[in-house]
Amino acid sequence: MRVEALGSVADQPRNNLLLGLADSARARLLDASSIVALNSGELLFRHDDPVQHVLFPESGVISMVACTREGGQVESGVVGREGALGLTEALALAPFYARATVQIPGHAWRTPAEVCREVFDVRPARRLVEAYTQAM
Repeated sequence: MRVEALGSVADQPRNNLLLGLADSARARLLDASSIVALNSGELLFRHDDPVQHVLFPESGVISMVACTREGGQVESGVVGREGALGLTEALALAPFYARATVQIPGHAWRTPAEVCREVFDVRPARRLVEAYTQAM
């Protein structure tokens, strides 16, 4: 992931989870975040990687593939600007459960997991995450 300075992306987030936060919570997250490029084919997480940062896509699509013990693979989800990659793992202090790869290039906010835990531990923000994870 390459960190970029993108005025139009930074001016107004398009990510639905970020937009659903209270202004103060969103400001706290974005102040600690940077914009990164998501390059096609880029491996973002491997199974059992520790989650130190959460990605909130502004554009592009990330695919999650779960691997079986026998070596089989199944696509277990996709994330675009409606959600976040690694958020549930960051909140639960759990390793990433699958392999995550960029399918369609774009950009994302990259936020330290510790900041996400602070922001999403507050009740209104926590409800937003719970609704998102149920929808997945």
